[in-house]
Amino acid sequence: MLAEGVLDQERDRGGVVEVRVGEHDLADTPLCIEWQRLGDRAGVEGEFAVDQERGHPARWARPAEAPQDVPLHPQSIGHKRAQVFASGRPPRAGTATIRAVGAVPLPSLPPSDHARSLAGLDLAGARPPVVRVEAAREVVVVVSRSRSPEREIFLERCAGDGVPVVVRPSGGGAVVLAPGVVAASAVLAADPAVRFPEPYFRRCCGAVAAALAALGVAGVEMRGVSDLCLGDRKVAGSSLRLAGGRVLFQVSVLVDPDLGLLDRYLRHPSREPEYRAGRGHREFVTSLRLAGCAATVRDVAAVLDERLRSEAEAR
Repeated sequence: MLAEGVLDQERDRGGVVEVRVGEHDLADTPLCIEWQRLGDRAGVEGEFAVDQERGHPARWARPAEAPQDVPLHPQSIGHKRAQVFASGRPPRAGTATIRAVGAVPLPSLPPSDHARSLAGLDLAGARPPVVRVEAAREVVVVVSRSRSPEREIFLERCAGDGVPVVVRPSGGGAVVLAPGVVAASAVLAADPAVRFPEPYFRRCCGAVAAALAALGVAGVEMRGVSDLCLGDRKVAGSSLRLAGGRVLFQVSVLVDPDLGLLDRYLRHPSREPEYRAGRGHREFVTSLRLAGCAATVRDVAAVLDERLRSEAEAR
């Protein structure tokens, strides 16, 4: 089957798929992936962030930063092998392979339309400006395409509790969307002169912080790559996808959810910002309600929609 068909099927059901290039018939088809792993049959492999324009491991990237999509063509394998050798960790034997994040068994429960909407599954290719702000009405676990669900999530608990797991199109870590959480997605036109995600994170997270300030929540600061915090406690998390001349920004704001769901469904993340310092979920996050804000999810959704819409429609 053509690679596009495999990927489309997996995305339609909210899953991820493993793709190998260089050994199989999929090598003849350009693919889009978010992380590339280089290795050999002996098991040596390295994980690199990628440069969207040039299509090779980005010199600027740090492991904690959200990856970007990059067109992957068979002719790029030689260059990537050179990068592996330059890194000081050459393959011991065999042919270098490049693959996307491996497929894992997700719970069989199909996500509802609401769950798919919260995760923005239909927005990866949307034409800007688009803004969608929703209050979660059910429990949904959302993980990015750059992380392995089985590493980030207690999949068996999700399956046992009937909680759907959805793979969103943007980067970042796993989150639990549940009643008391406001989820927002915004599609903006990308600036051709801006090739990396940091300026977009600053711009969009600034809009979220301004929205919270309008509700009386002062002192919200951006920490790590894209967290919004009160002191050293995370109150909102965001992720981003930069591809095809479009920016997909996604954020979830903890208004007054059951924070115990984090320990129930999320493992300790495989990658974390330095300021987290190994803290568990309950010691790391807070909510607007716990911070003394009386705003409801409806209040937060309304002001967030206004601020993000202003950013998305800005020229």
